[in-house]
Amino acid sequence: MKSITTEDIEGWLSKYGKGKSAATKHGGFREVRALFLWAEKREIILRSPHRAVSIQCPNDPVKSVFSKEDIQRIFQEITPANHLYRPILIALHTGMRSGEVVGLQWGDIDFEYDLIHLPQTKSGKHQTVPISPDLGILLQGWKSAGFPKPVHYNCNGNLAHDFADLRDKLGLEKDKTFHAIRRTVATELIANGASIFWVSKLLRHSSVQVTEDSYAHILKQPIRDAANQMAEILKPLNSMI
Repeated sequence: MKSITTEDIEGWLSKYGKGKSAATKHGGFREVRALFLWAEKREIILRSPHRAVSIQCPNDPVKSVFSKEDIQRIFQEITPANHLYRPILIALHTGMRSGEVVGLQWGDIDFEYDLIHLPQTKSGKHQTVPISPDLGILLQGWKSAGFPKPVHYNCNGNLAHDFADLRDKLGLEKDKTFHAIRRTVATELIANGASIFWVSKLLRHSSVQVTEDSYAHILKQPIRDAANQMAEILKPLNSMI
């Protein structure tokens, strides 16, 4: 690893990226970057050779999220008796993936410590998700009502299909899938000032870098706002400069 140079990485990128989209090429570079940053942090190498590599970020369109009006329309259309009602609310409160929502059992919910335990996740690791007081009340109510599990669905495909039918009925964009609820949670939290670190922890991304790469378009405005705030702070000094 110590012998790998910036030119080596650039040469690999050239071969790896041949015939691939910019997004795929950039994804490969992120994996290489993560490896070298790990080695740098543990002082296996002094400085990662990836730092001098210039790679163009993919100009992919921003993936859709639900607006507040969209969410209002959804809950105007469905009632608590609708099978979609509970999974949508759980996803909005937690940012959980559809497969995680579908697989949820009462035994996975720790009401004493307000946690959802996910034994099987995308990473293959056991993970936990915090339960807000409002969601806790909802879950307790559903359990007391005698529902055999937190959501009706046993199959991820059925949930996706029913949600797509609802989306089409409301005339929403095709890329507003059930997974877009997860993106909506992240977008709203970041836009309202939540730390990217804690949003990453809530979504259970493999690293904060993944969250930053996914939501860079949202992060730009807070950075600009911070710069503008600094300019306001310095205004009284302008006459002295």
